[in-house]
Amino acid sequence: GSGAAPVVSPAGFPLKHSNTLTNRQRGNEVSALPATLDTLSIHQLAAQGELIQLKEHLRKGR
Repeated sequence: GSGAAPVVSPAGFPLKHSNTLTNRQRGNEVSALPATLDTLSIHQLAAQGELIQLKEHLRKGR
């Protein structure tokens, strides 16, 4: 499924890779879905170069 596409991101952080490996080993792809969605939002914002938006997003999360 397309759900695996975002999980295998070459530009993903090391933490993401570690989590992905653990999730794959366990076989709980569903557990990785929510974590991936949040990560994708941050990655997209950072990719656009909107540091201000990224900071606000993080502050709102807190």
